[in-house]
Amino acid sequence: MTETKPAQPQPSPIAPLHMIDIIRKKRDGAALDAREIGFVAAGAADESIPADQLAAWLMAAWLNGLSLDEARAYAGHARLGREVFADPAGQVRR
Repeated sequence: MTETKPAQPQPSPIAPLHMIDIIRKKRDGAALDAREIGFVAAGAADESIPADQLAAWLMAAWLNGLSLDEARAYAGHARLGREVFADPAGQVRR
């Protein structure tokens, strides 16, 4: 019988996202990818992003604008998270 070695854990090829880096990137005028936009949308919906950081990102987005791809990505993520706005009766407030 041959011995098999346990598999070594592989590092994730996807780097973790940090809101400060996303704010800095948008502040500097760079376009965000769909993953970064999704991170911002999810963090805004579940309140995991502090209000001051969200405000800084919104200011950078307002001053530098959103590209069409960024706007589409944000709209898509916001649409998927709309159950956050449902009241206890199940009616969605718009």
